[in-house]
Amino acid sequence: MRRRTLLKSWLSLGVASFLGVRAEGIFALEETPIVESARGRIRGRRLGAVYAFYGIPYGGQVDGLHRFMPAPPVPIWSVVRDCTVLGPRAAQNYPEFANVAYDDPQVANKMKSMKEVMSYFFLDQYALDRQQERQSENCLFLNVLTPQIGTGKRPVMVYLHGGGFQIGSGILALHAQGLPREQDVVLVSVNHRLSVFGYLYLGAVNEQYADSGNAGMLDLILALRWVRDNIGQFGGDPDNVTIFGESGGGSKVSTLLAMPAAHGLLHRAIVQSGSGIWASSMDEGIESTERLLKTLGLGPGDLGKLLAWPTTRLLQACDEAGPLDTLSPVVDGRNLPRHPFSPDAPAAAKGVAMLIGGMKCTKFSAINRWSIVEQILIDRIALLGLAIRLQHGISADIVITDDSEIGIGRRVARIRALVQADETVHIVCRQAGLVYQLCA
Repeated sequence: MRRRTLLKSWLSLGVASFLGVRAEGIFALEETPIVESARGRIRGRRLGAVYAFYGIPYGGQVDGLHRFMPAPPVPIWSVVRDCTVLGPRAAQNYPEFANVAYDDPQVANKMKSMKEVMSYFFLDQYALDRQQERQSENCLFLNVLTPQIGTGKRPVMVYLHGGGFQIGSGILALHAQGLPREQDVVLVSVNHRLSVFGYLYLGAVNEQYADSGNAGMLDLILALRWVRDNIGQFGGDPDNVTIFGESGGGSKVSTLLAMPAAHGLLHRAIVQSGSGIWASSMDEGIESTERLLKTLGLGPGDLGKLLAWPTTRLLQACDEAGPLDTLSPVVDGRNLPRHPFSPDAPAAAKGVAMLIGGMKCTKFSAINRWSIVEQILIDRIALLGLAIRLQHGISADIVITDDSEIGIGRRVARIRALVQADETVHIVCRQAGLVYQLCA
């Protein structure tokens, strides 16, 4: 009998390994922990040695009349809310368009490259969870993994997902159960508005929408306020919060450090790859908005119609309008008063410990057909520039040419031109008399 039991256990473990599932998920005891949050009680579940709470709302509905606006608060609920199912990810163009067949070879190649990139952010092993993940404008949900609820003051790590400011979700962090279990931390992942819904700057058209160019970042600040007010009930310490992200997530970290409203909500920051030194200028935001409105056949006075357009039509229009890379945080003089780390480190980041790193290689080179070496070099230039700003807190030029106020797209193009010319790229910190060199 004992041999039969052992054999059954080993077979189950083997199947789990073959499917890429942790054994603890198979042998997990089903429990339903309940936590009292500021807006009402929520029910989670136990996964092995970790308590999991999925789809916790941190903001209200942001569709309809609330589209492009700062999120309203979550209504208080009186019954226990089930938080064992993933909340929807932000409305985005992937993965819906990725499996479409294209006759145009150029378009087909572009989509193939995009699929390669997307395979990083939506790994095949997470296919089941992706199917469970709905997509909606109303996406202000977060997830919590914790070793213990109600007691202790554990460090809190808030994961900001990658995918630029266009795609992605916090789902990857849900497969990092080892982090809270082995390191005794509370892990939080966040979904927030992306693309046209999170970063379309309408402030120049109607002052009522002056915050629209940073709606997605204001979502993240709202999520951090939720952490401050609630994480103690999940065994976390609201005075020990680290935000971390890779690629677009790293840029979100840098941007939050320059937003005065985020001051005091975070205490440590980890920037991996996407360094986020610059944001979009107001002019770039206005240009993107004009192109999108023109694509939809709308004028500046048609914002009411823009609120009524279906979600899918707005996403489709983003593709039709051409590259809208500037659908990203905007230096609007309100929520984001300056570029995150240009010309120097922001005052709001003072006292925040930072860890900065870069990837050895990246799949993003496939999009623009840059070589891996070029992409790594550009990434390291940006990261080194960020490090200089942090170290000296003073102005630093990224290349040997002038440091005029230009958009990030043109600045990266300038760096790329130097790299392709096989020249030495200098990062000059004039006031400190330092010159950093990277050679192609």
